[in-house]
Amino acid sequence: MNHSQSQNIINAALELLDEVGFEGLTMRKLADKLNIKAPTLYWHFKNKQELIDKMADSLFSDVALVPLNNEMKWSDQVKLISKEIRQALLSRRDGGLIYAGTVVPTENVFRVYHAVVNPLINNNIQSIIAGRFAFNILYFVLGFVIEEQGSKKSIEKKHLNKLTDSSNINLQNVLNNNLNTVLEDLFSDNDEDRFEFGLDLLCKGLMAILNESP
Repeated sequence: MNHSQSQNIINAALELLDEVGFEGLTMRKLADKLNIKAPTLYWHFKNKQELIDKMADSLFSDVALVPLNNEMKWSDQVKLISKEIRQALLSRRDGGLIYAGTVVPTENVFRVYHAVVNPLINNNIQSIIAGRFAFNILYFVLGFVIEEQGSKKSIEKKHLNKLTDSSNINLQNVLNNNLNTVLEDLFSDNDEDRFEFGLDLLCKGLMAILNESP
């Protein structure tokens, strides 16, 4: 397999992903974009899933390249890498869906996973705990990005307002002030704050297990 040709196909697939989204991504559309016959793609990738795995790997190509400052607290190092992962997934339309469900034991993926695990092990946290925590961090970031990319907050908020206006039940009489506040935050554009909150919650949870001070 010609690596250069394969990488060109992956790059074109990522561009197509931005144009049509995950559901619209097909081998035929990719072949059309490359001005080649669809069977030609199978010289480089045996099926669509293999192509998606390579696209997922490519998303992480620039993550965790810069060594972290080991003088930082392990939680701060984890948060920095988590933010890099999120930005990498957000860099492409439906990047979260591309990565979800893939099994890509590649240099890029192992480097990123190592960057999350290493700060914990360097602080004498047991390997099994470090590994489980790292997976939970990655699952959190991935799930958050999938929701973030898939949500249509403005449409959802308009739908809620319309339901409130047209329903025979006055929702304001059903929802107390506390829940109204929660819904306002849910439909707002506070993704950055919510992401930071989630990371902080996970890190402090592990600190509690380890009896560390925040």
